[in-house]
Amino acid sequence: PGLPPVIAEDGTTEGSDDLPEFEGTIRDQAVLGLVEAGFTEAEANCLFENLDFTDPAVLEDVTALLEVFTDCGISLDRLAQLGGG
Repeated sequence: PGLPPVIAEDGTTEGSDDLPEFEGTIRDQAVLGLVEAGFTEAEANCLFENLDFTDPAVLEDVTALLEVFTDCGISLDRLAQLGGG
């Protein structure tokens, strides 16, 4: 959408200003997203600390995921609650 931004000689960026603004760190945003998905703040912090969200393969290893959920005190019953089941 629109032209790509241009970097001026003084190092500032010119161009599209319609990018979303975020408050806080990437970590804050990730934890907030997990809380909005239904996890408690403690659960969300634990998940963020124990999962490498930059690695797409992390979501494919179910055994590793279940281990992290267990380590974070998140039971299968709790996951079912979050999943609407």
